[in-house]
Amino acid sequence: MVFRKFLLAVMTLALVSLAGFADAASYVVTAKDTSEVIVQKTGVPWSILKKSNPGLKKDSLSPGMTLVVPTAYRVKPGDTFYSLGRRWKISPSQLMAWNFISSPQQLVAGSILYIPPQGIKSDFFWPEPVIPQGPEGLLKMAQFPVRTGDFYSVCDGTVLYKGNYAGLGPVILIENEKKLVFAFGNFRQSEVKYGENVKKGQKLGTLSSQMGLIFFVSQEGKPLDPFQGGSW
Repeated sequence: MVFRKFLLAVMTLALVSLAGFADAASYVVTAKDTSEVIVQKTGVPWSILKKSNPGLKKDSLSPGMTLVVPTAYRVKPGDTFYSLGRRWKISPSQLMAWNFISSPQQLVAGSILYIPPQGIKSDFFWPEPVIPQGPEGLLKMAQFPVRTGDFYSVCDGTVLYKGNYAGLGPVILIENEKKLVFAFGNFRQSEVKYGENVKKGQKLGTLSSQMGLIFFVSQEGKPLDPFQGGSW
């Protein structure tokens, strides 16, 4: 028992020490493994393991199955999501979403971040090149700071609605092929029309100099956390 605890501690430390390498480790499921046992052995939360292994379910575990175990990184003083994103060639929003983090202020020295394995990186990005605050309210809205400039579509899709909405000002709704609806509000001017097909990264309009852009996501009327982009 003592040796087993020592071994688990060494394995966890080894995973944390892998910071600086984007390549993930692997774990082979044994006959006695459950999700709880695998979490204990790898030191990685089940929610992160599910992201690293698309389609993974607790009742689908079988002996001999190989699981991808993402690299763990211990945050150092001075680290930012921007600097860490550059290190692993992923966007700050992707890194935040992968770790279920909703605010840059949650990055604390000594905490552990998990790095998306190569080939499983989310391609989600924000409509502005800054990270918003949130999620807020029943709609789980992301609120961007007031700034001038443009905002962009986060997906390929069709303009489902364009107009004014009470409390949100001018609004654009874009629906993608997965029936996810992306909402953009509180902007100065739009450059798309109702029914228009838009491409990911296409300019949608210009920002207001008085109000920060509002962004939220829903599916079949159910609000989704925009900070979990790429995991819906």
